[in-house]
Amino acid sequence: ELPDAIPLLDSLPGVPSWVVADRGYSNHSFREHIWSLGARPAIPAKSNEAPVACPDWIYNNRNVVERLWASGVFVDVAAGNRGAGEIDYAPANDPLALTVGAFDTKDTNGPGDDFLAPWSSRGKTMNGFNKPELVAPGRHVAAMLAAGSTYDAVAPAANRSPGGYVSANGTSFAAPQVAGAAAIIFQAHPDYSPDNLKWVLLAKDGAKPKNSWVGALSLSS
Repeated sequence: ELPDAIPLLDSLPGVPSWVVADRGYSNHSFREHIWSLGARPAIPAKSNEAPVACPDWIYNNRNVVERLWASGVFVDVAAGNRGAGEIDYAPANDPLALTVGAFDTKDTNGPGDDFLAPWSSRGKTMNGFNKPELVAPGRHVAAMLAAGSTYDAVAPAANRSPGGYVSANGTSFAAPQVAGAAAIIFQAHPDYSPDNLKWVLLAKDGAKPKNSWVGALSLSS
């Protein structure tokens, strides 16, 4: 509620770039407080108020995960690569989305020596949700390297593989593996809702890599 919004903003560990809210939060003093923090408000005016600047590009995406989920689309997202205690940003902190962290396989088969990548973001969100909920391989992942792309220009020669591939690191390379697993499960169970699918992936997870509080992606179980 609006009376709680200001103390909530004041309790944040850092200053957000934007504060996005619906029309119910349209209030001059609230906007002024946001500006005083060094942030920018994206709150449309009420119908009886004078128009205010509210960038469509950020406001229209304020609840995109929730809208996709409600329409039957499963959403998994990368946790980020900022390490422990760095999870409170969208969409990694969204309660609905399945947030995926990364572990290091040490380039071996089998889970015996797997460990959580130290740079994989993890922690508790401001709403009290532990993220990520699942981890997948995120180091030395073979990925397509688009010729002429920015990544192509900076990728080290030692990380390149024949056929236009690159060995890459990051939770952004772990999350697509969960998306692929989700597609396989949906193919077998087209009647599943996003909630059903999220439950299956978490209930049937694999062994926990060293230093990880959550299990690894597993299709075999």
